[in-house]
Amino acid sequence: NEGNDTVTEYAPGAMGDARPVTTITGVSSPCRLALNAAGDLYVASLTGSIAEYRLGSGAPTLIATITGQQQPRGLAVDASGHLWVSESTINSINEYSATASGNAIPIASLGGPDTGLAAPQGLVFDSAGNLTVANAGTNGTDGSITVYPASQLTGDSTPTQTLTSGLSEPLGIDRGTDQTIFAADVTSNAIVEYAPGSTTPSEVISGPAATQLDAPIG
Repeated sequence: NEGNDTVTEYAPGAMGDARPVTTITGVSSPCRLALNAAGDLYVASLTGSIAEYRLGSGAPTLIATITGQQQPRGLAVDASGHLWVSESTINSINEYSATASGNAIPIASLGGPDTGLAAPQGLVFDSAGNLTVANAGTNGTDGSITVYPASQLTGDSTPTQTLTSGLSEPLGIDRGTDQTIFAADVTSNAIVEYAPGSTTPSEVISGPAATQLDAPIG
């Protein structure tokens, strides 16, 4: 909840005006969440840090804080348990070890003019370890979706796929089990779907009257 600096957890089946079963306070402008295989929760703060919480039967415990981020807008955990962070203001995606804390040095960084990164936001790994990125766009240009192979997730790597058709400002990204790409476009109030191998949208969910989409980000 970016508006009140909290992260809230709700019981399975919660409906209506349900009370959260857990509330994490003391986080400043939380914008993205990710869970690792152990069930630890990462929370990205727009003020430039990432907090890691151990979840259990009691209150969540803060176990690490990674500092020195430049508006972290996306989080993803890979198959090795490493944390990947998109830093939107410097067009970079950084990889951190599972034990990173403090002003940690990234294991690897993806960035440079050939990457096509433009205010990177949401991140998602597919089953083969390839990384898909939602780029919001910069300097008034429309955003894009870029895909990087697992073997080239460092330096000024060129994406193997770049999608621009049907996109304005994609912030959220996900993959279906068949590798279909789904993008949440905040400007057009739409969810844009690309079938595997397609460069143009195969489906678009939009129209606020029925969908109730309003600035979707994830």
